[in-house]
Amino acid sequence: MANSMAGKFWLLDTAGIVCDTPVFVQNVAVTFKVASAGVLDLATFNREKGLGQTLVYGQTLGAASAANDQLTQVFEVNNCVDGLQLVTITNIAKCIVNVK
Repeated sequence: MANSMAGKFWLLDTAGIVCDTPVFVQNVAVTFKVASAGVLDLATFNREKGLGQTLVYGQTLGAASAANDQLTQVFEVNNCVDGLQLVTITNIAKCIVNVK
């Protein structure tokens, strides 16, 4: 599947450059798959410099619960960034970025 970036909520599921223009990120919601070790690394991205830094990093070693709502974490960002790059996404059910 490819990243879905329509509107104010972006559903990310593919590693790579998400956008290379300035964007205001309000928050990022990450839902880890049940009973799986998951990692998400979402970084800023600057095309001119060709680099960025980690904006949101989430990891679980494996969840024992079957309740999906217990496996979701919301990271408040409230910051304007030059661009976004999804560096790593492994065993993540959903990664939703709320932008303005």
